[in-house]
Amino acid sequence: MPTRSRLMPSLPVALLLALLLGGCATPQLAPSPSLSHPDAPRTLVRLLSFERGDAQHPPERLIAVIRLAPEGLRVAVTSPSGQRLMTLIHDDRGARFEDTLAPPPFPAAWLAQRLEWGLWPSEALTRGFEGSRWRLVETGRAHHGGRRDIYLGSRLIARVDYGFAGTRGDDDQVRLDDREAGYVLNITPLDAAGAKEKIDDPS
Repeated sequence: MPTRSRLMPSLPVALLLALLLGGCATPQLAPSPSLSHPDAPRTLVRLLSFERGDAQHPPERLIAVIRLAPEGLRVAVTSPSGQRLMTLIHDDRGARFEDTLAPPPFPAAWLAQRLEWGLWPSEALTRGFEGSRWRLVETGRAHHGGRRDIYLGSRLIARVDYGFAGTRGDDDQVRLDDREAGYVLNITPLDAAGAKEKIDDPS
C-alpha cells in the first residue's frame, strides 16, 4: 500500500483539477478543425485562469506551454509553482492526456477544442464544422478586439472575446465564456522568460 507521504503530493492537484469543471454536465464536443495551424511551428506560453463566477469558487490558475506543430497540438500544463500536471496531445490519433499527475475531470478532447476555439483561425473552425449542426458566428476580427460565438444548432455554447476590457488593448488576450459548463476560461500571454525555469517546452 502506498505510504501517506507518497499520496500527499498529488492530493492538492486532484482537488485543483476537480474544481475546474466540478458539477458540470458532460461537455459538448464539436468536430475538430484541421490540426495544421498556419502559424506552426510556434510555441505559446499562456496563463489559464478558470472562473466559476461565484465567491465559493475563486479563479484557478494553471500555466500552459502550447506547441503549435504541423501535425497537431501539444500542451504541457503545470501549476503556477511549476508542478507538472499533465500533457495534452491532439494529433491524427485523437486527443489524449499523457503524464498525468491526477486523473483530469474532463475529456482531453474538451480542453483541446476550447483552446482551438480561441487560438485557431476562424476559417479552420468553419471548415471543421461543415456537415454538422455546429457553426461559428464572428463579429470583427479575432485578435483585433473581435468576438466569436460558437453555436450547436440555435443554442449558444461558448462566446470568445479578444482584447476584452481590462487588458489594456492586448489583443492576444482571449476570454472564452463557456455557457454550457458555466465558467470562463481566460487565456493570457505569459512572459516566456518568466516561465522558463518552471516548465520545459513540450516539443
